[in-house]
Amino acid sequence: MTKETICTYEQSSRLKRLGFDWPCWSVYHEQVNGSILLERSKTQADNWNAGIYISAPTRETAHRWLIEKENLFIAFTPQKDDNGRRIYSFNIYWLESLEIVDKSEKLYDTYGKAMSDALDKAIICASFINHNNKI
Repeated sequence: MTKETICTYEQSSRLKRLGFDWPCWSVYHEQVNGSILLERSKTQADNWNAGIYISAPTRETAHRWLIEKENLFIAFTPQKDDNGRRIYSFNIYWLESLEIVDKSEKLYDTYGKAMSDALDKAIICASFINHNNKI
């Protein structure tokens, strides 16, 4: 079984500001001392984006939400470097016109790093394209 990676606190906060409202099993919340705690619900998935709480979706869920709600699609391209190691790049497409609205500026040695940076860029693109720079 593959372990799904949770979006960072910053990604989750930006998604909340864009209107992310899908049920999640994990939630971020700020403690009295200012630290941020990530917890996983033991009972149910829910939309935790109320008050101080911030839903913490998996990267895959965030990507699906960006496709379905923001019309943004991230396409990853695996390649081989000069030493035969797998590396990744990405393009972000706006599905209304199928044009590339952003892309990776470097090559990544892991899919996880590429996915995290792609989500950061796609969230910013959604903010500019669909929300008048809401984040």
